[in-house]
Amino acid sequence: MANGGIIGPPNAVTPASCTPISENVTQITSTGCFTVQCAPLGGNRPGAVLVVGGGGSRGGSGGGRPGGGGAGGFRLLSCETFSSCAIPVVIGAGGSCSSGTNTVFGNPLNPISATGGGGGNPIPGPANPGGSGGGGGGFSNIVGGSGNAGGYSPPEGNPGGTGNQSPSTWRGGGGGGASAAGNPNGGSGGAGSPVTSVFGAAPQPYYLPNTPNTGATACGVFAGGGGGGGCGPGVTVPGGVGGGGNGFLSNSCGTLGYAGATNSGGGGGGSYNLPACGGQGGSGIVLVKENAVCISIPAKAPGVWNINEVYENVKDGNWTNA
Repeated sequence: MANGGIIGPPNAVTPASCTPISENVTQITSTGCFTVQCAPLGGNRPGAVLVVGGGGSRGGSGGGRPGGGGAGGFRLLSCETFSSCAIPVVIGAGGSCSSGTNTVFGNPLNPISATGGGGGNPIPGPANPGGSGGGGGGFSNIVGGSGNAGGYSPPEGNPGGTGNQSPSTWRGGGGGGASAAGNPNGGSGGAGSPVTSVFGAAPQPYYLPNTPNTGATACGVFAGGGGGGGCGPGVTVPGGVGGGGNGFLSNSCGTLGYAGATNSGGGGGGSYNLPACGGQGGSGIVLVKENAVCISIPAKAPGVWNINEVYENVKDGNWTNA
């Protein structure tokens, strides 16, 4: 080839292309390690994550008329970046005679923790704070426990309802939920919060099916407070939508509230006149959404090229000159 050209095989530029990776949602219900669908060429993956702590058991106690357990903390982050292919996850346990424990999604770029829901003490005393607070007991009108603000906006949850003591009725308040406070005086648990704006309208396979004696979950709602317990005509007190366990109003000893739904972060329901605990809190959960992405594959120019063709391809943006 004249004028300093280089002899080589015929060559063609392979243009830049895109390798699509589809959206993926994963439900995590037990402690372990979550594997991100990492891009083939590395780099961060955008997405969203829901982290819910374990629910509390039997909110505030007092005179044996305990309030409902507070829901586990609720944290929904819609603009996350997953910087590692392997991310450790700890799922918080529901409380049993106690507050629930924290759920932690260990994204190395920004670890996310949701506080366990507030539970109650086995003797007359204050309701415990938590992600959402436990309901106050029916002894000396005990105030419900507070929800955790923690500098988050919005906060993780809401306070429990205040208990009520009078000559004719002793009743605990409902446990707080992710979107509403617990109701006072043997009232229902506070409502949990929906995640459908981020994870899609119900039904979805990763939303929990409804279970008996708890607030609805199949609608894509998590972290409902437990219903209050105490003296009454033998009726259940609804747990908050989002897995809160029903409480019970009764004049008969030995009546237990119901447990919060497993993996909902729902609080346990209150009971009547028992030194034993009410319903156990529901364990926590993590949902991870990996957004659909397009991974750019740069143009390729294999083989041997003469200097004029190199110049033209760089000028046209087919090759990088870096």
